Order: sequence, then C-alpha cells, then structure tokens
Amino acid sequence: MDPGTEDVLRELRDGRKVVPLDIRRSYVFVDEGGEPLGPNTVTHRFRCAVAAAGLRHIPLHGLRHTRASLAVDAGVPIPVVSKRLGHANATITMNVYAHQLRGTQSEAACAVAGLRRTGSK
Repeated sequence: MDPGTEDVLRELRDGRKVVPLDIRRSYVFVDEGGEPLGPNTVTHRFRCAVAAAGLRHIPLHGLRHTRASLAVDAGVPIPVVSKRLGHANATITMNVYAHQLRGTQSEAACAVAGLRRTGSK
C-alpha cells in the first residue's frame, strides 16, 4: 500500500477513535471495538456511500478490477499487478486484463518501427 493511502486510513481510524489495530489482525473495516465488520455490512455501507455521492453503481469487487485496470494502463508490469492481486501466476492476470494492453501493443509496434527507421540511416 502506498504511504498516502496508509495516511488516509490512519486518519480515518484515528478520527473514529477505533481501537488501535493489532498488527496480527490488521483489518481495514472494523467496528468501534476493533472487530472486523461482516462482508454484508461493508457492502451495504459501500452501496450507500456510492448512492450518496451520486456515482454510478459499481459492485464493491469492481474496485479491485478498476484498480488493476488503472495499474495496467499506467504501465505497471503484469507480474507486479498479478502479485498485488494475489493471483497464482501472471497468466491469470493476462487472461483477465489482456484487453487493457491493446494501446500498449500499438505503441510497441510503433516503437519497433521507429527503431528500424533510425537504424537504417
């Protein structure tokens, strides 16, 4: 997790006066006693927050795909994205996110063509 996200989560935690996280049980979504929230509670709160913000509905799990797609678009190597997602291997990640690489393939072809042109001078 990047330091900025850690800071935001820490501020949220401290602002709600949640019991400090046990290093062995680092849950993001906890109740006032520091116990993890159930998945249905998290999903319900997420849906309410999305609706209140006037945003288009997206399933909570969709955030995982959005984050992965943004990483691929930003040029993060597939093996790194795969590891961050917890996939068993990069082939799984490629099978799911290969469509994100269409622009990258075009850029690669142009770069190689450019090398050929500059090499022939």
